[in-house]
Amino acid sequence: VSWVRQVYFWEDLELDDDLILKLKQIEQMYCNRVEDNGGDYRVKIGLYGKEGVGKTLIAKVLCSSSGVPPLCIIDFKELCAVDEEGSWSISLLSDVVHACEGVFLFKNLSVGSDAFLEFKRLLDEHVGYGLIIVSLDDDGVYEELKPYLDEVVHVPLPDKDLRVRLFMKFLRVMRKESFSSDDYGELAMLTDGFTGRDIRDVCILAYKECDLKGDLITVGLLKDVIKSYKTKRVVLDSI
Repeated sequence: VSWVRQVYFWEDLELDDDLILKLKQIEQMYCNRVEDNGGDYRVKIGLYGKEGVGKTLIAKVLCSSSGVPPLCIIDFKELCAVDEEGSWSISLLSDVVHACEGVFLFKNLSVGSDAFLEFKRLLDEHVGYGLIIVSLDDDGVYEELKPYLDEVVHVPLPDKDLRVRLFMKFLRVMRKESFSSDDYGELAMLTDGFTGRDIRDVCILAYKECDLKGDLITVGLLKDVIKSYKTKRVVLDSI
């Protein structure tokens, strides 16, 4: 369990305008329920998308925008790592959900575990207060939890235009040669299927390589890093 106290803004999100609007509507729905204070004002939403598309950042922005920070993040993977029998995890989940008052992000859920079954049962209960955000990383978790959520928002992979903006954002503070719009467009074409996290990692890897030599980041170097990064992804996916 961790807490995020830093304030985030809608401008921090590199997302489609329609998706931003949808998220703002959810944030407003939650705030309206808090203001009405008419009994149960819990809102349960799912963020459905591949790992690395920015679901945790969305949760941070929703928390800051709603005016009830800090954000509490409950990582199921970490819970299971420190609690093999699951009894402590289930007890903690029960306490958190029943006493929920604020914004909570539940991530890295695994279908079939005792903690997951308990979490699903708790979601079905109409107790507690707050905005509950569930990160849905795969189809199995999505199908299991969808009936228990008020809203499910699909967070897609970045399209070409967004990938261009992401490269420009991450490279802006790095020492590089002057890039043209065509250069950014080519980098975006080469990273079709990449998440925002992948693009960030590519830029950081290129920066580290140049920083050691005192060189500037070039388009050619980024192409080489992208090629290497793709190879590593294929190897990891095959394991």
